[in-house]
Amino acid sequence: MNYKELRVGNHVYIDDKETALTAVDLLTMAQNERFLLDKSVVNPIFLSESLLLKLGFKVEFDIAPNRVYSFGEFLLRSNSANSFNFYVGQNVVGKPVAYLHQLQNLYFSITGKELLAE
Repeated sequence: MNYKELRVGNHVYIDDKETALTAVDLLTMAQNERFLLDKSVVNPIFLSESLLLKLGFKVEFDIAPNRVYSFGEFLLRSNSANSFNFYVGQNVVGKPVAYLHQLQNLYFSITGKELLAE
């Protein structure tokens, strides 16, 4: 996992435990990458329906094989590649996302607010 994709507050698995990243975590990851040390202790969290519901998304409608989730003015549409397209209104924003930290970063870049995984 590339530490450059991450920021403080992103949720990932560290040693199989869900954790919100700190500045120290990111610094450690950067040092490990620089010195080619093992980075496998940090893993992304895949997006799932249960996680989206936990974040506050609601199932807007279900059209097989796609399902659409809403969160205020934002929509996520599942696709066949085990990832989600993020919409604001009718417009797709960014690339498809498959991991929680990607969704958190995209949401933050648009709203300036954190999308919290409690």
